[in-house]
Amino acid sequence: MQNVFDSVFSFVQREPLEQLFERHFDNPRLALERFRFRLSVVKFDFEIERNLTEFQIPDDMGFPTNLPSWIYYHIPGTRFGSVRTFGKNPTIANHLYSSDGIGLNCGCPVRLARALDVLFSLNPEDRFEPMANLQTCRNHLAAVEELLWLTLWKEVSQVARGGELINTPLKTKGKDVDWFILTRRMPIFLEVKFRQTDWMRQADQDMGQIGNNFFADIGSKLPKEIHRFQKCIAGITGYAEPDDSFYAGCEKKLVATPGLTAILYRSLLGPIHVCGLEPMAVKEIGVRLREPKLGEYPGMYPINFRRVLQHQRLKTVARDAFQEKGRLFECVVPRPAPIMRPKYPLRFKIPKWTATGQPVFENVPAFLPRITSN
Repeated sequence: MQNVFDSVFSFVQREPLEQLFERHFDNPRLALERFRFRLSVVKFDFEIERNLTEFQIPDDMGFPTNLPSWIYYHIPGTRFGSVRTFGKNPTIANHLYSSDGIGLNCGCPVRLARALDVLFSLNPEDRFEPMANLQTCRNHLAAVEELLWLTLWKEVSQVARGGELINTPLKTKGKDVDWFILTRRMPIFLEVKFRQTDWMRQADQDMGQIGNNFFADIGSKLPKEIHRFQKCIAGITGYAEPDDSFYAGCEKKLVATPGLTAILYRSLLGPIHVCGLEPMAVKEIGVRLREPKLGEYPGMYPINFRRVLQHQRLKTVARDAFQEKGRLFECVVPRPAPIMRPKYPLRFKIPKWTATGQPVFENVPAFLPRITSN
């Protein structure tokens, strides 16, 4: 008689946040406990864990290995989202607000956790404004990116709100610079911007270009001349890597704003580009920047846009010619890694939206399923 054995086993299904923190934190259990405690302290205007979604990345994108799932939380009430409608003939300006993704109407729990680490490391008097911005739907994502700029420096001995740098008439309140940082004995005043509409430049690739207002409000809080013993810097977070439209606009802004030492730019997952008119200043800033650890953040942040709108704007909008005048110096920290693009891009359909405007994504396969007959 043949021996037949049955096996009985059990396993524990880990929740999405546990999976995500195991990928990106050295001590994931402690990091998750700390994250949940701080969520209860900050008291957001919206739910984080209740709005959490895990989307399994399909394995038909042409990469050598499968990608981990995409875990994010939805934020209602931002300006962005595929739930928005603009009539039969939307303008190009309408296109900017018609997409879903990290930094638009979705947040990355890892980015939020690291931003909260920064927030609670600040002096109590310096927490009030960034915490207030984190709590609201409209300002939450920009507040996360602003705090993450404070994680990018080596040997920081002091961090505080920047205060006023421009003398104003009596009884008139001037604009405050976002942050003051002392790194390796260098005092830096840092003004931070998050350019959410830059997602379109990433989506349209070679046909994309920076918007007219990309550099518009940078430098208004700074003095008219560069100070010998301090650096005034603008830090910009966007989506696409710098192109000729970026470099031309950056050079123009630096020339027109003598009090601005340098402009630093980073995409959500890319290196930091330090751009300035003085090579020594660019070098001094570059050596004080920290190289992020491998796996510090997820490796992919999808932006989901309507292809029909993209086809419309690529037909009607001509890309301008941009050329800098040769005055710009740049260093990049760390050295850029090769960009991997999927052979078969992700495609979704959205059969419905929830009551809060969160899209329910369904993958559209790159290939038709094989039909077999018995």
